[in-house]
Amino acid sequence: MTGWGPSSVRRDASDEIEGIAIHERAAGADQMVVLYVITDTATPVDPGVLYAAVADDAAARSKIGWRIVSTDAVPIRQMGTAGNIFFQSGGQFTSQAAVAVVYARVDPGSRDASPGAVR
Repeated sequence: MTGWGPSSVRRDASDEIEGIAIHERAAGADQMVVLYVITDTATPVDPGVLYAAVADDAAARSKIGWRIVSTDAVPIRQMGTAGNIFFQSGGQFTSQAAVAVVYARVDPGSRDASPGAVR
């Protein structure tokens, strides 16, 4: 992805957690957007796995002063079952998804994630 960099906080220098790619981009002073994109395996996305990866990465980021400001989920690819391709009758499932998380750096002396603590 053009303009997106690898994760800056991965302890093992990997840009992936359990099949979930991590991409980040600066979004102004003391803000960044991080995308967590689950690998498409042509099976339904397990949101528990996806959000566990987000939580694990957010915990690592919190140790260096980053806090979650907002999140959004985006289905990237959906699969349909035979016969439902034209009628959209509910036989589809999402096989690839992404979660976008906006982080802000908080004042290093504060453990509070309230808006007043964000630099």
